[in-house]
This record gives sequence, C-alpha cells and structure tokens, in this order.
Amino acid sequence: MNKFQTFFKVGDRAFNRLGVYTVDSFDADGMWVRYEDGNCKRLGDFDRQVRIIENMLLEFDATMKEREWERGYTRDEEDVEALVEATEGLLAPPLDDLIANSPRYDILRRASQEISGDCNVYVILLSTLSRQMRWGFHAVGRPDMPCLYVGQSWYAPEERFQMHKEGEHSSYYVRRFGLGLLPNIHGLFHSLSRDVAMAAEAALADALAELGCTVFGGH
Repeated sequence: MNKFQTFFKVGDRAFNRLGVYTVDSFDADGMWVRYEDGNCKRLGDFDRQVRIIENMLLEFDATMKEREWERGYTRDEEDVEALVEATEGLLAPPLDDLIANSPRYDILRRASQEISGDCNVYVILLSTLSRQMRWGFHAVGRPDMPCLYVGQSWYAPEERFQMHKEGEHSSYYVRRFGLGLLPNIHGLFHSLSRDVAMAAEAALADALAELGCTVFGGH
C-alpha cells in the first residue's frame, strides 16, 4: 500500500492548489485524481502534497480568522441562543451564591427586592474576540470564562441592546462584539432609581469579574 492509501480511498474529495478533486484510483506509489473541470492528474510526490494541503489549511484558517474579526464573532459563536443558555447556566448559580453571601454585594440584594424608579441594569454577552481589545476593560478575566458588557438605562434591556447594535448612543464593544442579552443574569435588577441602578451596575460588574469573566462597562 502506498502512502496515499494511508489517508485516502477511492471517492474521497479533497483539494490542492489546482482545486477540488475526487480520488479515482491508485498505482504503485501514486494517486490519480479527477478535478471538477474533468481533468485527471497523477499525484506522485506524497510529501509535497502533504505540504501543499497543510499550507492551504493554514491559509484557510487565517482567512477565516480575518473574516471572524470583520464580523465580530467566531465560528463557535454563531448559535447565539445555545451560547446564551450555556453562559447563563455557567454564571447564574455561582453569581446567586456570591450575591447572597458577600456583604460587598448588599446593593444587589437590595436592588433585587425594591422597585424605586424606571432604570434597568442589563448584561450582554460579547464575543471572545473582544478580549483582544486594548482598552475599555472593567476587568480582564480568565480565558475560559465569558466576555460581558454591563450597563444600565431607562430603556428596557431589549431596546437598549438594539440601540447598541444600531449605533444609537452605543458602546463600541457591544456594537462590534455584542451577541445577546443574558436575562437570567440581570433580570432581577429592574425598575430602579438612577442612583441605585448605577450602584448596582458597578457591583454586578465587580461580581461577574470576581467569577473570572472579562467585563466591559460597569462604570
């Protein structure tokens, strides 16, 4: 069996610098392939083909990373609904425990129990690409923890998020990297006076940072 047969079988599809091809057959030490335009070619230098494919994969990965940066989120972040659910599941239990047991977060316990105005605290999940920014951090957390934006507004969180994304009185970080709201994280902190909302915003940002999150906003 030649080296090509270690990695390919008849009918496999792959690509090199000439385009996409289908494996047709093997001979003593080579592989015959058919390109999409119908042309056939014998590939005889296995090591050279491996180098070409490796280089193409590196180029493809670099291109994908460039596209991710342009659009503001990674391939792993395309399913926002599932990502939001996973993030809330990760953060809500330890956050609730932290708020319940740390005197430092008395303001959050109080904010969750009173209705004193028309301001709301909100938390937005950001792409992990935001961690590459060089400014705007409230706290830089662990690389295995989410990136978040914490804010407060008299607009409803859903409306405020849309304003951010559309560039209306928006944060650059949310407009560029915002994925979705985390209602199970901020849902208790609504209908607050402006003073309480501002204090709760800062405290919630601190609490999320204490859990290891990278946090923007929260000022």
